Amino acid sequence: MKKREINELLFETIYHAAQAKGTLAATRLTPRPMIVQQHANPLDDDSPVVAHWDVSQGVCGFAWVVVSPGTSAFAKWLVKHDYAKPHYYGGVSIWIRN
Repeated sequence: MKKREINELLFETIYHAAQAKGTLAATRLTPRPMIVQQHANPLDDDSPVVAHWDVSQGVCGFAWVVVSPGTSAFAKWLVKHDYAKPHYYGGVSIWIRN
């Protein structure tokens, strides 16, 4: 087996193992419900509340993982397989989506 083929297999294994562990960790989380309020004056928390919403699924958010340097073999493999994109501050980033 050639080095390139070994790297392909190794990178594939690493990526999918990390993805599986991240997914498992996320499924073990219990979101904390919250209430969102709209004040009459958005710059004054003491102003009257004019509307509110119950958000049972908790806070929304996003995450990403940055792999650097972006010139490493693994980073190049991630981009080649469309798992990552170049990151603004260097390296490549993998956006976490569910």
